[in-house]
Amino acid sequence: MILKVLISVVDLLSRVTYYSLLLVAFFFISFLGSILIVRNELPNHEAILNYKPLRQARIYDNTANLVDSIGKENRVYVKYNDIPNHIISAFIAAEDKNFYSHIGIDIQSIIRATLQSTLASFSGKRLIGGSTITQQVVRIFLLNKERTLLRKVKEALLAIKISNILSKEKVMELYLNEIFLGQGSYGILAASTTYFQKKLKDITVSEAALLASLPKAPSSLNPFINSKRAKNRRDWILKKMLNDGFISEKEYKNSIETDLGIKTANKTLEINNLYYTEFVEKEARKLIGDELFERGGIAVNTYLDLKTQKAASEALRNGIENHSKKMGWYTPFSSLHSLNNWQNQLSLIKLPWHLSRLSIAVFLGKREGKALLGIKNGNIYDITSKPNNWIINHLKIGDVVLFSTSNDGEIILQQDPKLEGSVVALEPSSGKVLAMVGGYDYRKSSFNRAIQSKRQPGSVFKTFVYLAALDSGYEPNFLISDSPISVLSDGFSKAWSPNNYGKNYLGDITIRTAFEKSKNTATVRLALEIGVQNLAKYVEKFGFSVAENYSNYSIALGTLETSLIDITAAYNVFPSNGTMPTPRFIESIYDADGNLLYSDKFNIFKNYDMPFVYYQNKKIINEDVNFQMLSMLEDVVQRGTAIRAKRLGHGIAGKTGTTNNSFDAWFIGFSSDITIGVFVGFDQPETLGKKEGGYSIALPIFINLMEAMNYSSSTSKSFKMPPGITPIYINKTTGEPVSVPDIGADTNDLILEFFKSSNITPKRNRAGHHEVSTAWDIVQSIN
Repeated sequence: MILKVLISVVDLLSRVTYYSLLLVAFFFISFLGSILIVRNELPNHEAILNYKPLRQARIYDNTANLVDSIGKENRVYVKYNDIPNHIISAFIAAEDKNFYSHIGIDIQSIIRATLQSTLASFSGKRLIGGSTITQQVVRIFLLNKERTLLRKVKEALLAIKISNILSKEKVMELYLNEIFLGQGSYGILAASTTYFQKKLKDITVSEAALLASLPKAPSSLNPFINSKRAKNRRDWILKKMLNDGFISEKEYKNSIETDLGIKTANKTLEINNLYYTEFVEKEARKLIGDELFERGGIAVNTYLDLKTQKAASEALRNGIENHSKKMGWYTPFSSLHSLNNWQNQLSLIKLPWHLSRLSIAVFLGKREGKALLGIKNGNIYDITSKPNNWIINHLKIGDVVLFSTSNDGEIILQQDPKLEGSVVALEPSSGKVLAMVGGYDYRKSSFNRAIQSKRQPGSVFKTFVYLAALDSGYEPNFLISDSPISVLSDGFSKAWSPNNYGKNYLGDITIRTAFEKSKNTATVRLALEIGVQNLAKYVEKFGFSVAENYSNYSIALGTLETSLIDITAAYNVFPSNGTMPTPRFIESIYDADGNLLYSDKFNIFKNYDMPFVYYQNKKIINEDVNFQMLSMLEDVVQRGTAIRAKRLGHGIAGKTGTTNNSFDAWFIGFSSDITIGVFVGFDQPETLGKKEGGYSIALPIFINLMEAMNYSSSTSKSFKMPPGITPIYINKTTGEPVSVPDIGADTNDLILEFFKSSNITPKRNRAGHHEVSTAWDIVQSIN
């Protein structure tokens, strides 16, 4: 009986073997027939020989930190000789153990795959692959991914051809640089950074095995998503490496016992840095062309300073949030109709991307004098504190609100501000753009208000009116009338009657005092002295665009539209000793092979007798006039509208600006080391609030930024007085010079004035005394 059973089993196995061999023969005959059919239809293999990998363009800051990558495929090409042996061994063990010995295809693998595919075909499963690394290279570069016999035949024939043309090392190099390894990473160098934040030379055997596990199924084996499956696959490859003789028993044991070692990237830049890098991309494309830029692999070195950029972003964000609270409560983020199961209700509410740094909570009402707030984890907090006073009385039970947590754990209520703004920071003399923030949050709006927005600068433009007067021979002690005025300009049928803030007038005052107090009527009278067309022509050299035959005197009060970066660049003249450096973003651009495509160095020259680099900037105004204006800007900080910044110490100068109806707030300020411009306003202009302006909104942002950068008047270089300037004490009310012996009597009325000539007798304003400065200006003083 047993013998009969054995005979039956042997007979069955014989028939299975026979039919299996028959099927294998059939597939081989079909395979050979396919070769005859497709051998003249193979795609051109030149694409592999002429391979130029798609690589991301990379943008670096001024200390070579990678700050942004631009391009669809995250890939950094690496040569074969720079790839550690254990990484190559891991991929060979995982994908093609006979890689160095076969002819491009592995006959044993083909037979095995044919048998498996034959059995799979009966069960309706997909065909089993048996591709070598060479075949995978062919598929990636020359073929599609369809699973058909004809495609496999083409793949095999091309693999054999490629093996006869390229060395094994070159094939492996192509493979390890082109293969997709998940998380947007192409090639092993990009993947080693993505998963481990390491250079290739630092990748361990265990980590190499994990990388080698990814080509099979980059998504389902992603260690960030499915660590258990990723570890199983890694351990299987480590076992293969041991069995194939690539690693020792000790290395295997050490590797198998380690965890995956994956590490997420530390984001060195917050989202608002995209305002800078996005503009750099546009500039780089202009410099080298779109075709070269999109070819990939270029390195763009910029003048971005990470510390300054971060401080600028935080200062702007805090300034906008603080003023938003000052303006009052808008509306709850959401509302709960009932407090039943409020924890689960909160968990269903999703925050938009730009608010992801905040959390949500629900207002539970007031009990025993405490305002209670519930958060998602069920904890309840009393939010009765000074930082939350602006909102507590407006909250209703069920209101869903935003909050942040202070360093000491205090709950601080927030709201999504409607206000926007921008900040620009330039280095004097060079014009290097150290920081640029174009809005409250790039995720909320990518519109760059530092460059793309054109707004009226208000009083920050007055600087150039007074500069024009100084440059045409006026001295800072020149007396001008600060009293009501009406002006009729050419082409206008109605007189224009500007007013001072609060309708406060001081009578006859010096130019310095008029500027220091930002007096509108005195400024308009000074523009009358200069002539509006002369003024319009003068400011063009600072980069302001003025229409031909411009005749509107409102230009004196800043009605000419400009961008923040343009007016900040104009102010950069003063700490740059009268020269105007062009704002510079890009230091150099290199292609993928390290060849220099562009350098900003042609804009500079070096004096080899001294260890300094000098920038070849155009001289806009002479150093004497520049110093006079600079000293007046310092007085704005010491005694004028920007007196809040006095706490920073000496060596700070600048000007506040506010437009009509307090629509826009500006401050442009500088030290000898940096020039900073700040703008705050709504995208669709509306008032920032009664009695609000540059001094209350933009200036605090400047101060916070300077403090965050640890500005110190003790370490900052003071502004150097040129030899052509003569300092003389004057009476600040009359403008009259005061002899030195009289100084001790009462110094409250004295200031040290700076003159560029020996003529220091105060002048009277002709226009303020019923004189017409030009034939087409009608001026009427109103007492």
